[in-house]
Parts: sequence; structure tokens; C-alpha cells
Amino acid sequence: MLKRLTTVSIAPVLIILFMLFLDHLQPLETGGLVSPAAAQNGRLVLAFLPYGLAVLGLGIGLRFRSCGVIIAMLSLGSAYLALMFNAEGGTGRYTGDAYRLQALPVLLVGNGLLAAWAENDSWRSRRGWWALLLSVGGLLVFWGDQRLFFDAHLGLGPWLEALGQASRAIIRACLAGLAARTGSDLFWLSDMGGALLVWPAVLFLLVRAGLTHSPLKAGLAGSLAVTAPSLTGPAGVVPWGTAYCAATLMVLVCVLESVYRHAYHDALTDLPGRRSLEDTLRQIGGRFAIAMLDVDHFKRFNDRYGHATGDQVLKMIAAQAGCIRGGQPYRYGGEEFAVVFTGRA
Repeated sequence: MLKRLTTVSIAPVLIILFMLFLDHLQPLETGGLVSPAAAQNGRLVLAFLPYGLAVLGLGIGLRFRSCGVIIAMLSLGSAYLALMFNAEGGTGRYTGDAYRLQALPVLLVGNGLLAAWAENDSWRSRRGWWALLLSVGGLLVFWGDQRLFFDAHLGLGPWLEALGQASRAIIRACLAGLAARTGSDLFWLSDMGGALLVWPAVLFLLVRAGLTHSPLKAGLAGSLAVTAPSLTGPAGVVPWGTAYCAATLMVLVCVLESVYRHAYHDALTDLPGRRSLEDTLRQIGGRFAIAMLDVDHFKRFNDRYGHATGDQVLKMIAAQAGCIRGGQPYRYGGEEFAVVFTGRA
């Protein structure tokens, strides 16, 4: 588990360090260690890299037909665009409508939960279509009052503006009702509402990731946690570009981890598969021992009790094999298992 968490987090940590370096080029530029042109190029990379990563993620989602990845990339890209579109000269200070800043948590959390719901579904499936439709609908409502993004000749501008105004009224009414019930200040609740909404969603996704062994759900939880500071105010210590690069990379690295699991792990027993065993035997070196396990008369058992019961038997055997001390179990194929003991003969 620790190795898997390290693999998933190493790329975002490296990109955060790199982006922080780009963001703090001003002292290096003042000291003459970095030329003004290099500092300017670094700031341009910091500003535009999240868009490139989001487009890359969209391409990966389309290639893998993963509705969850597509929704996550659309959500992160739109949130970053909303922040930068209303930023004051790249200073990291939000000068746009406060409604859009308050609506960002709703957008990111809603799309994050939709992405987790449609994680294993193709965008061509019924669930994938519903999730994608709800996500795109939310984005249209979010951008509905920005007439600049929609051509009035299409006839969509007035409808989207009406949706945006309606969603604005609903959010304000909910905040006012919650403030009245809790006795809180409405302005404080508007500023802190993002954090109050994001962190329960992060906890829920982490719990689901642990129960379902889903790297993508863990990546979605991490992306929400990284972008949480930008949902409640100015950029602060971590710039928006850094936060959204790290959030996008978390999702992308978790996608790669999911691909690795599908290629090297058995879906039924959650043990490493035959390909993983062959790679281990090529790299192990030194002294080792292998124990081969085979279930006798398993075909006869399947014919009598059904394949569903046979699958439960295989899961039980895999769980027992995982309790063998000093050995790493593998599913070799069918009803055959292997346990590799390193350093033994």
C-alpha cells in the first residue's frame, strides 16, 4: 500500500516543486541568477501548463473511453479558466463575480462525484452518457452568465444567462437559509462554504478508494484537496497554476496506476497475475523458491455448483495464499496459483 501511494504521489510532488520554482523566479531574477527572458518564460509555463495537461487528460480519457477521466479534466480545466479569466493581471487576486468563486466548489465536487460514479464506464454507455450530460449541463450553467463565451447568433446566450441567474439565486437562497439556521454570518459562510463542501467529499472519495481499491477515486480526492485553497479565496502560498497542475497530474498518474493494475493484476482475486510473475522471475536474481498450488477437480466443482460459487472459492484461496509468511502469491491462471519466496532455496 505504501509503495502504491508513493508511486501515485511522486509526480504531483515533483511538479509542485518545479512550479513553485517557476513562481519564485523573481528573487533569482533580481539577483542576476536568471535572465528576465527566462523568468518571463517560466511564468508563461506556469500560466498555461494546466491547460495543456487538461487537454492531454481529455485525449487519454477519449482513448481509454473513460467517462470519469473526461469529466475530471473538463472540470479542472473549466475551474482554472474561471479563476484566470477573473484574475487581476496575473496577480492571483480574484476580481470577478463572487458568485462564480462560490459556485466553484459545487462544480468541482459535483463533477468529482460524477467522475467517481462513472469511473468504470465508457462514455458510450448509458451511465457514461448520463454522467457526461450532467457534467456538461453543470458547466453550461456555471458559464451561463458569461455571454462572451457564447455566440448570440446561436440563440443559446439568453437561455444560458437565465440558467446562470437561476443557479445564482438558488445558491444564495441556500446560503441564506443555512446562515439563518446556524446563526452564522452570511459573508463568512460564503467564503468558507467551499471548504465545508470540499473536505467531506474528499473524505468520502478516500473511503471509497480504499474499499474499492480504486486509484482514480484517490486521484479525484487528491485533486479536490490540492485545489481547495483556490475555492475559498486568493491563491495564497501555492499559486493557481501550481495547484491545478498538481491536481491534473494526480488524476493522470492514477489513470496510469489503473492501467498498470489492469495489466498486471488479476481482477477476480486482486493478486498479481501471470505477467507480473514472469517479470518478477526475470528480475529476481539470487536464490528463490516457488510453490505451485492447484485446485483439484475444479471444473467438476464449477459444473455442479456454478461459476459464481467457483469464483468465491478462488477468492478464498487467494486470501489464504496472501497469509503465507515470506511469500508473494500470484494467480498463474485458472485455478493455479504460485507463491514466490525470495532468498530461499
